[in-house]
Amino acid sequence: MTLPTPAQQLARFAADLDLTQIPDEISRQAKLLFLDALGVGLAAGDEPYSRIALEVATSMGGASESSVLGSAVKLPAPWTALVNGIQIHGHDFDDTHAGSVAHTTSVNVPVVLALAERQRLTGAQVLTALIVGIEVTCRVGAAALGGLHKRGFHTTAIAGAMGGSLAAGRCLKLREKAMVWAQGIAGSSASGLREAYLSGGTWTKLYHPGWAAHAAVMAGIMAEHGFTGTDTVYEGRFGLFRSHLNPEEWSPNVLLDGLEDRWEILNVVFKPYPCGILNHPYIDLTLQLMSEHNFTASDVDSVIAYIHPEAARTVCEPIGSKTHPASGYHAKFSLQFNIAAALVDGEVNLRTYTDEKSKDVNIVDLAERIQYVPDTDSAYPKTYPGRIDIRLVSGQTVSASMDYNRGSRENPMSVDEVLQKFLTNAASVIDRNRAQSITDMVLDLENIKEIQKVTDMLKRL
Repeated sequence: MTLPTPAQQLARFAADLDLTQIPDEISRQAKLLFLDALGVGLAAGDEPYSRIALEVATSMGGASESSVLGSAVKLPAPWTALVNGIQIHGHDFDDTHAGSVAHTTSVNVPVVLALAERQRLTGAQVLTALIVGIEVTCRVGAAALGGLHKRGFHTTAIAGAMGGSLAAGRCLKLREKAMVWAQGIAGSSASGLREAYLSGGTWTKLYHPGWAAHAAVMAGIMAEHGFTGTDTVYEGRFGLFRSHLNPEEWSPNVLLDGLEDRWEILNVVFKPYPCGILNHPYIDLTLQLMSEHNFTASDVDSVIAYIHPEAARTVCEPIGSKTHPASGYHAKFSLQFNIAAALVDGEVNLRTYTDEKSKDVNIVDLAERIQYVPDTDSAYPKTYPGRIDIRLVSGQTVSASMDYNRGSRENPMSVDEVLQKFLTNAASVIDRNRAQSITDMVLDLENIKEIQKVTDMLKRL
């Protein structure tokens, strides 16, 4: 008897998942992630990359099927998914999965929103599809054992397209075989290069989750119409993992074991800061030490940050471009800049990452005095830890460490903090009363009869 392939097993999981059998903590986590994604997407709606994406997508024409976040515009579902994916990932304020370093909602929320509105789904159907997509995205990313990032691929784009294809399949009510096809089709669209955001901070990184969402929607629709896809897309001789990694660099057990028992969605991290998550513990530690020891940037002589060597490749190297970021967006992926900004401003928020701020002499001068030391004992990428020494001009050195970043399962943001983050992000587009109504509906998503009630509330005033 031939064993089912990974794609077949994941298709069965996606087709059979019953919301009423899912533990409450899973549904609660998915609803908070959904709300968080809506907020960060709304906050990026006026950014130039969002306007360009909307302009290009609108120029393609087609049916008015699905709503763009913060806009009155409706586009065909695949193009809406592209634009919303770019917006949700725009400020790099969206969640990250510990273990894979993949952003989950910037792909799966656009997929589910676009198709749910097109298909006129209920909130319960939306919630189920979202859980499917996020869980599989996490598992595909984690199964690569960190190898995708090492090879220069953006895990979000690759894992997201795969999880998103099953979220799309669930929205489209595909039969199990068609869900296999959708994964097979998506595998040939799953792509994204880390060079896109580590070489100067262009907008291409934002395109990755947008394209993955677009690809996932297209894969689902093509499969719905009978377009076939390989059922060995993951493990085949030239499948996703073997084409991107060496045979020993991925784990089928991480991908498949414990479906419906071991939930990776619980390891998805909410972000308190709108920048690369590797910076977060160092920002918190810097602010903590400033508060505990009552010093400011002018009192700082130098800083040493201890960081896993693979993480350092992302946020510490090359040193020249990290201490002198090319743009506000590039600054989001510089550990030196983020520690220096926290020291100079005493806070980190969306205003930290403007192009003007990236050239702030006070921040840049201090960034040059921040060194990093490889920490091979770091638990990264299973967790996002941090350790820092700050030497003061007085000669005193103050130190702190953090095993789990704030927002993680082990060091969570409170529900109130997540809700407040949504309200703050949404404030640029909608008034507080409407934002509160959206909050109430999302937290009760399983009882919403039609998702249109939510999407109608997300339009600009």
